[in-house]
Amino acid sequence: MCLLHDQVRIICFDEYEHLFIQIYSRLRAAFTALPLLPSLYGYLLRNYFVFISVGLKLKELVERLQIAYRLTANGKFQEDAEKFRSILLFVLLFIVESR
Repeated sequence: MCLLHDQVRIICFDEYEHLFIQIYSRLRAAFTALPLLPSLYGYLLRNYFVFISVGLKLKELVERLQIAYRLTANGKFQEDAEKFRSILLFVLLFIVESR
């Protein structure tokens, strides 16, 4: 959050809370040891230095944008505004593989 504040000057993170929780839940996996024991959580790593990439890919972002555009064309502006807002919030957390 400090990085987002320093680089983009985001002050209120209330709207990002849902995205942060979603990313955190994608970073871990639940394992069952025995039927009577609670689940054990393991954190997924690609290698020793870098955490797993769980962000939205460019193809998925384009698909979301096309759905939002179709909603605009059909006149469903309330649903369209929610889709575009979620796209704009996720752009800052977007992961690209190359420059």
